[in-house]
Amino acid sequence: MDAIHELKLANECDELARLASNNDIDDQLRQQALRSLGTAQCDSMLRKLVEDKSLQQSLQEKAKNLLSEMESS
Repeated sequence: MDAIHELKLANECDELARLASNNDIDDQLRQQALRSLGTAQCDSMLRKLVEDKSLQQSLQEKAKNLLSEMESS
């Protein structure tokens, strides 16, 4: 989890997106990676994940909600 936090601090949006999309890792880590994409620096990558529908169903919904929250603030 510390590694995901470090990726967020370094604005490694591509790597965070890969983690969020990786079905081989723990769901909790995937959710943390997805939440870490909820920054102004990573909004385009988050939008791409939502548009590509490349996430598992439950994460896809969370990604849509996160993107909506970002757009409304």
